Amino acid sequence: MNNNKVYFLDNEPKKDLQEGDAFGHIYYARALYEILEKTKITKSYAIGLFGILGVGKTSIINELHRLIKEGKDKKEFQSYNYKILKLDAWEYSEQNFRREFLLDLGERFDCRKEIRDKLITKRIIETKEAPKHDCEWYKKLSIQIGIFILFWAIFFFLLRNVGSATTSQAVLYSALLTFFASTATIFRDNIKDLFTFQTTIQETETVVYPDQFKEIFKLLIQKKAGISKENDRLIIVLDNLDRLKEETVIQVLGAVKTFLKEDKCVYILPCDDDGLKQHIICMRSGTDSSKRMTESQANDYLRKFFQSTLIIRTLLTEDIDSFTDEILNKLIIFDLPIYEYRKGEEDKEKKDKEIRMQNRNEVALVLRVAIAKNPRRIIQLANKLSANYLLVRERGKENKQLLVNILSNLGFLVKVNVIEEEWPEFYSLIVEYPDILRQLYNYFITENKNHIPNLLQKRLKNKMDQIKDEWECGLEDFLMQTNTVYTDYVSDFLLFKQKPTILSIANYHKFHDAALSRQEEIVESI
Repeated sequence: MNNNKVYFLDNEPKKDLQEGDAFGHIYYARALYEILEKTKITKSYAIGLFGILGVGKTSIINELHRLIKEGKDKKEFQSYNYKILKLDAWEYSEQNFRREFLLDLGERFDCRKEIRDKLITKRIIETKEAPKHDCEWYKKLSIQIGIFILFWAIFFFLLRNVGSATTSQAVLYSALLTFFASTATIFRDNIKDLFTFQTTIQETETVVYPDQFKEIFKLLIQKKAGISKENDRLIIVLDNLDRLKEETVIQVLGAVKTFLKEDKCVYILPCDDDGLKQHIICMRSGTDSSKRMTESQANDYLRKFFQSTLIIRTLLTEDIDSFTDEILNKLIIFDLPIYEYRKGEEDKEKKDKEIRMQNRNEVALVLRVAIAKNPRRIIQLANKLSANYLLVRERGKENKQLLVNILSNLGFLVKVNVIEEEWPEFYSLIVEYPDILRQLYNYFITENKNHIPNLLQKRLKNKMDQIKDEWECGLEDFLMQTNTVYTDYVSDFLLFKQKPTILSIANYHKFHDAALSRQEEIVESI
């Protein structure tokens, strides 16, 4: 067994592509570096790095950062003196972008408080209503008042009925006075709280207009970042734009085009251009379908935000296949035995190895079909497979047959995981009706595709509408292409446990297999 193999894989963007680059991302980083070097424009400059979510845009930016730093460390000639700032746009998703952006820059230049004071003023306001307290607070106050009254009653009783003072009486008086002092302090604070009005601090934005934001940004660039010489360049990368809502991304791009338009600033904006174009079409077209914006017009609209663009080309199927193989080769779960066999049981051990190899091939097939062009999703599903594998191992301590059923068909386990994430409506239906997958399997192998919707309509009745969109948006193709990845024990993979009725039948799975193959003698004997 390879000790370098693991259960879970790192899904973070790579910081150095020289350590491994399955898709040639290093060439995009070098191209970006050349764009920076050869751009002689001193005005604000925006570069769009376009590619789908998960394709590796952040890895390219990390490599660009490394190239710039490497050039400085080696004291190689560079056209400009670069300062690069990588900001996470995801942090601004629910905030005022302009304000949070300036505060983030202030944090990087160790002047956040100064910038915050320019953006926001504080006022102390006294509320008109006295503070409100719950019943528990008044109950405690009543107890303290009672203790306070009882103390004085005891004190005056002792004072009237005790003659000359003795040592013991002096100690008693001292203890009572100490107790009184502590009780009186608490009592005094609560009484004070009862009649004191609360005050609140209200924050008000003093900077609201674009020109005001622009002046503060200019101050940050020139005075704090030190971008003042002719060959100085500040590179600002706004990463994770993909994770924002499309309308927020448009706002960010608009801000870059307006108040952030400062000399010697270069913006690199990684984003999914196709997603942005679709949002622009919907946003600009409105409800009138006759005035719908074309994709060409959306392209023109988006192009106004950028002086230069670099598009990450569609990944080759062969590259995705190689990457998938590389990922699966790192997982230890394909090396772990499925069956418990003793030394010398060569046939069982050989069968175990064959099943593990089949597992790996079927998992690869499902991943290639489901995740055609997104490397990050391949790693995510591989990690989810490992997590479920460990869960099944724990479950299998009480039910060996369940363990063998699932671990002998990891491809189907991944298939179920994909359906759960990509087509949740269909997944909820197969949890309720597991035999749907068996019927679909039979229809697909007969290549009688025309009857499949009829089958689902008949089986699901009024629930067919729930999965109609999913069926037309990739679900049908996925089920067809992965039809060979199948099991008769669908419920095991959905629930990770078996129903009591199944557990109550001795040799249930033998009975189940015999019934499916119509071996009546075996069925009757069980």
